Amino acid sequence: MKLWLAIVALLSWAANPVLGEETLSDTGGSQAVADTVLQRVAGSVARAFWAGGPESADFTQAFYVGEGIFLSVRPGAMLSEEVRLRTSQGDREARVVLVDPSSNLVVLTSDSRLDEPLQPLGFGSSRGLFIGDSIFALRVVPVSGAPERTEVGILIGRDRKVEGRMLEVAYLRVRVEEGASVQGMPIFDDSGRVIGLDLGRELDQGGAEFHALPIEVAAKLVSDLKVYGRRTDAWIGLRFNTGTTTAKVVGVRPGSPGAACGVQPGDVVIHLAGARIDTIEDLSDSCYTLTPGRAAEIHLLRGVDRIECSLTPQVISAKPADVVPVTAP
Repeated sequence: MKLWLAIVALLSWAANPVLGEETLSDTGGSQAVADTVLQRVAGSVARAFWAGGPESADFTQAFYVGEGIFLSVRPGAMLSEEVRLRTSQGDREARVVLVDPSSNLVVLTSDSRLDEPLQPLGFGSSRGLFIGDSIFALRVVPVSGAPERTEVGILIGRDRKVEGRMLEVAYLRVRVEEGASVQGMPIFDDSGRVIGLDLGRELDQGGAEFHALPIEVAAKLVSDLKVYGRRTDAWIGLRFNTGTTTAKVVGVRPGSPGAACGVQPGDVVIHLAGARIDTIEDLSDSCYTLTPGRAAEIHLLRGVDRIECSLTPQVISAKPADVVPVTAP
């Protein structure tokens, strides 16, 4: 099946100094890393209470990423756009400003004048994780909103299809040693940087196995808010044969960003915007690292030669009208 891909945009989050800049992996084992993460994030995680519901029911977790912005996952039935955030530093009012409809990920904003005690949590990369790698899930105290404990777990897989529905980006399948899934709970790698958010999708009876949204999706939403004030899609004008697992170009749209940087039919994409591409699924995921108007490096195999060039995606509304957007092959 051949189709024109419209590539979904993501801008890698570039923030002020954040938690997780230093490696924690040499601190003496998984539990030591978990304890160190817990100590460093105090005040940067919150319990989110959605207006209109009892505190015991309609809550999620949230975490701070800077400039008055928190990330969370909305409950199954969001009662209001007004949210009360409770951290160890106290309560604050926030509101929903952007939503990713496919995952229920939300960007919340609050008064940035209250941010002084808070330290932004750093964004890592979920793509560097291998099956069996350690992860750490941070829980907060139900009443105070302060960090409670960090669960040790592992990455056990990536799921691209859920309940018969193909996803725009593969979910992380995570298992923790004890405890249960909590919507919006941040997931860390062993460097102490956030690599995912718990979606509250329990995959076993005890809730110790669940889906987490890759942090790249959250980074895209935050970047879209800062640059465009809305969620955006991007287009590069390359056509791929989705009947194979290889990310092989079978068509280049004249006048497209792909054509401008010299991509040719027959080229195989092996690297895009800092991410290694082994399959067409990897290509779909890496598309979240693109943003309209910002150049991205693309590495190609042409015959036995390796070609490196730079392309600048366009806003999807600027593409030719006859191109049908498809966000996942």
